[in-house]
Amino acid sequence: MGLCYSNQLKLGLKVIYNNEPYTIIFNEFIKPGKGQAFVRIKLKNLLNGKLIEKTCKPMDCFKLANISEILASYIFTDGKMWAFMNKKNFEQIFVEERIVISVLPWLLVQHDYVIKLWNEKPISIVYSNNFIELRVIKTTSVKKLDALCSNSKLGTLNTGIVVKVPNFIKIGQFIKIDTRTGEYVSKVKES
Repeated sequence: MGLCYSNQLKLGLKVIYNNEPYTIIFNEFIKPGKGQAFVRIKLKNLLNGKLIEKTCKPMDCFKLANISEILASYIFTDGKMWAFMNKKNFEQIFVEERIVISVLPWLLVQHDYVIKLWNEKPISIVYSNNFIELRVIKTTSVKKLDALCSNSKLGTLNTGIVVKVPNFIKIGQFIKIDTRTGEYVSKVKES
């Protein structure tokens, strides 16, 4: 595990602060007219997403975090743990519910996800792509008067999530969803 001085910090660098992994999301070296130079940084906790701001002396030291990312396919769950298979070495990785909860609406068997590991333990998971294609299994009915007032209705997708979809979307069609926002993007063309 290496060390890094605060004047060497760069955006995206992973460090240990208060015994937890953080990523640098902002840094600014400030040299005032009088007094000593300092570094102002913003850190994002990789375990819970909380942001903190810190002012450091240029020679303050940070430990570099042992963070790695792997590409893995979801394979099954027993209700307590979710199993993924590492795409490189085919080893199984088990992830707790508190970590997998953020991608639960997009969790599909044999789809790829990026798992972040800190000291070889999973700390976060995201869908490997920003978009996912899901099938509409149910929609709310739209009356003609409602269709004039609103151009959307609610659609239930095959993962169980409910999103707003345009009135022209029918049951059985596939739609593209943005996994970052959970919003409808487009209808998928049938091939």
